Amino acid sequence: LELTQKPEFIARQRFTHNRINNLSVVRLTYRAKVSGSPRLSDEHSEFKWATLEEMRQMENLDPHIKELLEQGVIN
Repeated sequence: LELTQKPEFIARQRFTHNRINNLSVVRLTYRAKVSGSPRLSDEHSEFKWATLEEMRQMENLDPHIKELLEQGVIN
């Protein structure tokens, strides 16, 4: 992928890691426009582009991304 616009910072979230006790995680979320196709590593077999409505309907959506959707931060 190639960036076609400067990434825009949209959120900072702090939470406790769900598998490692006493590990605090800070996630920084950005949005940007891109062109091209993603290249997957050997660790992944697929990807999906989704609309906001499709994301809202996903049962396995990352809970921290879901929180940003519900707050209207991702729009």
